[in-house]
Amino acid sequence: MERSPIARARQAMLRASVAPLTLLRLAVGFVFVAHGWMKLSDTAATTASFAAVGIPTPRLATYLAILGELGGGIGLLLGLLTRLAALGPILVTGSAIWFVHRGRGPFLENNGWEFALTMLLVCLYFVFRGPGPVSLDALLWRKQLRADTTERRAPPRVEREAPRGVGFPDAYRGPPLPGS
Repeated sequence: MERSPIARARQAMLRASVAPLTLLRLAVGFVFVAHGWMKLSDTAATTASFAAVGIPTPRLATYLAILGELGGGIGLLLGLLTRLAALGPILVTGSAIWFVHRGRGPFLENNGWEFALTMLLVCLYFVFRGPGPVSLDALLWRKQLRADTTERRAPPRVEREAPRGVGFPDAYRGPPLPGS
């Protein structure tokens, strides 16, 4: 059966959106891995800077930030447990907006919140939409779906006769009845 031009165009647009979605996920994952690695490389300096801006329990916050950025960034890079992984960067960036960037306005030149908010919203996108088809999540789900469909077998189809009514020839068989 030939698909309509609109259906073909929609399918082409969906295929074309795979590369930008994948590149966005990889770039954001890389940025968070880099920031997490930087914090991990010098935890004393990170703890001191957290204390200087008034973050409560700066030592604990340092390790939570490392976990959120490094762990979340790796999850985003691989596309593995992406919806869960994106929550770490959301919490870290939300905290950064609140404790560091809040009173400085939106612009980056004043250490404002525009970049942190953008990263938070991109991660929020991945929480709600998932990683896309080029990811370990998609690969694992495809394998799981294949395993599920081979385990389930369709029940045998029972042919039922359509009810015969006035004006219908005896040979008429209508569509299957509901529940068949």
